[in-house]
Amino acid sequence: MNTLTCTDNLLVERCQNGDEGAFNELLDRHHDRAYRLAYRLTHDTDEAGDVVAETMVRIYKGIPNFRGKSLFTTWMYRITRNCFLDIKKKKQQLINIVSSDHVDETESAYQYADQQPSPYDIAAANEQIEGMGAAIRKLLGWQQTILLMRYSEMKSYEEIADLMDLPIGTVKSRISRARERLLKILEVPNRQTI
Repeated sequence: MNTLTCTDNLLVERCQNGDEGAFNELLDRHHDRAYRLAYRLTHDTDEAGDVVAETMVRIYKGIPNFRGKSLFTTWMYRITRNCFLDIKKKKQQLINIVSSDHVDETESAYQYADQQPSPYDIAAANEQIEGMGAAIRKLLGWQQTILLMRYSEMKSYEEIADLMDLPIGTVKSRISRARERLLKILEVPNRQTI
């Protein structure tokens, strides 16, 4: 087990025993990772900030129930993704309310002039995200983590090897196996690069 994981586990344990300082240390350590993932999902700095803020609240509320069946970072990524989906759903509900029949013609025209994606585009994107999320959840914990490190955090093989305390060749092999498993779950017929 690498130092980062070991320290995360100790910090989580201290948090569960009521140590606020440990919680702050855990957030300081992983805030940037959560933000990078939120930004990749939202493509907007303000929205990414909202997602991360909600993520930190949910982590605080949920940490007493965290049992360590996955890495803390895997759990945090899942919460971040769920926060993104929840915020997106709330925004869509607001758009639906604003564009309802209770809006006069000028406000309605202004709404349609906006450059936001259509409800159809949002629904299609949500389906794709949910499908990918469901497929990723079917992977083993280490497979989820290594793919997220490589493709969400854009970490190099060397960085992953250092964080997971593994040789680079093992990291490359595990990433390849995790991709293969994900493609099988997604039932992708031709081998595309993820």
